[in-house]
Order: sequence, then structure tokens, then C-alpha cells
Amino acid sequence: MRLLLCLPEGQNIRNILENNFLNRYLEKRPDAEIIIFTPAFRIPEFTEKWNVNGKIIFKEIIPYTLNKRDRFWLKLKKLAIRYGLNWVVPGILNKERKNSIGYYDDLIPLLSEMPEKTIMLCTHIHLPHERPLANLATSLGIKVVGIVNSWDNVYKGIMTHVDKVLVWNEVNKNEMISMEAYPKSNVEIMGVHAFEPYFKKENLLSREAFSNQIGLDPDRPILVYASIGQFVPFFEETFVLDKMVEYCMQFEESKRPQIICRLHPWSKRALFDRFQDFPGLIFSEFKTYVPTINWAPTYSEVVFSFNMLSHADVCVSPGSTMVLESAFLDTPFVVPVYNDFQPFIWKDYYSRFCLVWHFGRLVKNGWVKPALNTQEFFAQLDENLSFPDKYQKERTLISNEYVGEIRDPLERILDSVLKYENII
Repeated sequence: MRLLLCLPEGQNIRNILENNFLNRYLEKRPDAEIIIFTPAFRIPEFTEKWNVNGKIIFKEIIPYTLNKRDRFWLKLKKLAIRYGLNWVVPGILNKERKNSIGYYDDLIPLLSEMPEKTIMLCTHIHLPHERPLANLATSLGIKVVGIVNSWDNVYKGIMTHVDKVLVWNEVNKNEMISMEAYPKSNVEIMGVHAFEPYFKKENLLSREAFSNQIGLDPDRPILVYASIGQFVPFFEETFVLDKMVEYCMQFEESKRPQIICRLHPWSKRALFDRFQDFPGLIFSEFKTYVPTINWAPTYSEVVFSFNMLSHADVCVSPGSTMVLESAFLDTPFVVPVYNDFQPFIWKDYYSRFCLVWHFGRLVKNGWVKPALNTQEFFAQLDENLSFPDKYQKERTLISNEYVGEIRDPLERILDSVLKYENII
């Protein structure tokens, strides 16, 4: 058997390789040939680390941007779904998936050798980067399984189309059916592979041990500010931290909350330099960078996030996935969606995107109450610090809906791949 594993970004390395996928696959298929497609195919620190059996082949995957033809089929598919013409979508997808690019033509002899014994696993089908490879595999008779990498990806659009789709939860499954017109039988729930280290109790330190590790006082409250990154041009992220510092300064020193500023990989560290010397404020971010694939957190870095959110008294996030993580770990959260430095830009972003798409469902269900101004922000911080169990029911509902009960997502991924190889 042959496994073609596509890893276009560093976060896919975190979710798949760092969670021991290769060794677990080889335990089940010791004689299988594995070919990894990644932009890091020539990066020694990457290839040496992940050539787990000394036989793995590394091939290049290049960034891909949708062309005019791709955009035409995408628009046509959206129109068909909007008007309830789902029956024409398979035909559109067949047309779309016949398109590949000449860059990968040299792979045709290799991939043509045993298509009936080959499976391709795409790990981030929201992005278009795996699209040409998936289309080429399809044209050669190779079955393709694809992973929806995160809970908000279906809303953002699926750009690489596959035979079988793996999603986090029932919500995402219904989105794939209603928004992408995938047949129910072609969508499986795998659980949250990004949270895999969170499911292992042995990864959790005591509050005292964790606080000592990062230089904070375990007896004082800990606030985490989880930024959302520079997704929007000129998006200003320091205002929220300004307000958190202002809030903390209202307390006498012995009871003053401490702050962990957790920077999204897309946030710019230099923009926060003016907070560097504020007592009781530390910075945290993923440190591991691999050339060509950007941030690629290690397992231990994810374990740190697990401990950080577990021991936080409140997580403050303007709409990142850390709200879901906090809910799963039963950590109170506050979601400020305003910025006095950029009132129009923030209002525009939340009114047209974040609170309309994935986060909109959380707000509509009453599970998240966004803070619209400083008065509401401070009041919600007070409330959650004083009564941490008040919104426990809402956190449980979010966790049940979006994280679910699956505690070994990698096993689900392996099962799906192996079923397509007809060996189970």
C-alpha cells in the first residue's frame, strides 16, 4: 500500500505529525510506502525529524492560487446550492476536479503505478494548495480523503474537493452537507485533532508548578489575552491589552490579576513592545518556525497552551478558537468585539464576518455574550472572576457541540484512511 500525505502548512504538522500519526499508521501498515508532500521537502530539520522509519519519501507541494477557471466553477457551485439545485453539484465538482497544473506532471508515472493500492490524505482542504495534487490523484483513480482543519473552515470555503471529508463535529458535518452539498455518507466526524494533547490528563501540571514555570504568582488571578492575528489589513490588536492593563490597575497589588498575552502566530510581537515592562504581564507565543511552512508548534508547545488555559481564571479573546478551548477546559472567557482606536474597522469586521459566520451561531444561541464597550468588558471580567461557575452551562454546551466526546481523533483519521485501503 502507498499513502500520499499532504501537509501544506505548519499547523497541519502540529495536528497530524506531532500527534504521532506516522508511527501509528506504520503500526497498522508496517510495509506501506509513505510519500509526504510538503513545502518543507528540502528542509533538513523537517525531513530528518519526520523520516520515522528511514524510508519516507518527501516531495514538494507548492502554494496554489485559484485561477479564473477555478473561480468560475466555485461561483457556479455556490449559485447551484443557493437555489437548491444540489443535484447538479456532483457534475460541477467532476468538472472542477479534472483540472490540474503542469507543475506536477512529473509525478504521473509514480502515481500511476498502483492507484488501486494508493490513498491520498489532504490535511487542510479549506486551502487551495492541495487542490492540484488532489485533482491529479483523482484523475489517476486514486481515492482522496480530506480533513477540515478547523471549526470555522467550512464558512470560509472549501477549496480542495475530495471523496471523503473528515470534520470536527456534527455542526461541521451539517455545514458540509448544506453549504458544500456533500452527500451525508461522504462526511465523517473525526473529533478535534488539534486538541489531542488536551485529552491526556498526564499533560496537566498543578497551578503552582505551572505558575512557577512562567514566573507568576499562583495565588493571584491569571488573565489570558488571546489575540486573533492580522487577518484584516491594519487590524489593531493592542487596544484590548491596554484595557486589560487598565482593569488590572484598579486592584491593590496583592490581589492584582496577572496577564499572559498569548500572541496568535499572525500577530506582530513588536507592536506590543510598550507593554514589556508592565509588572505581572508576560508574553507567550509559538516559537517553532520551519522555513517554507511558517509556524509549526511542537507537541510540548500545545501542552503549554493546555496548561495556560486550564489555569487561567479568564481567557479574553476577540474571537479566536481559544474560546472553544476555554469552554472545553471550563475556563471562563470574555469576548470583546470593540476597539476605540479603530471603531469602524472592528465594527465592520464583526458585523460582516466573525459574528455572522462561525461565532454568530455561538452568540445567537446565547452561549457567548460579546462585550461591546469598556463598561461591558470590565463588568464581564468582574463577573467571571467573582462567579467563575455562572456560565458553566454555556461552556458545557459549546464543548458538547464543537468538541464532543471523541478523545482519540487520530484513531478516527487512521480508521478512515484504512477503510479506503479496504483492509478493515
